Amino acid sequence: MLTFDSDSDHAMETTLMGHPENVVPFMVTHWRILDGEGQCVVECGDNHQTINRVRLDEPLVTDRLHIELPATEGDVPATLFGVRCYE
Repeated sequence: MLTFDSDSDHAMETTLMGHPENVVPFMVTHWRILDGEGQCVVECGDNHQTINRVRLDEPLVTDRLHIELPATEGDVPATLFGVRCYE
């Protein structure tokens, strides 16, 4: 599970007001997870959620995971708050 910064102080309480953004600013919109050999295990290119649950078809055995965050909404640094790996 990956948890991203969804800029919780940027309120979007109601759609009745209208908002200039389609996606919350600061959101990581593109991410990928690579194994220890640099092979892409899973990728998401159209993210708009704070919490991303990743379910693999088979268990992954690797010595490390590398998480790449190539794109965010707006010109801001990517922020990853948490990573959880378990069976």
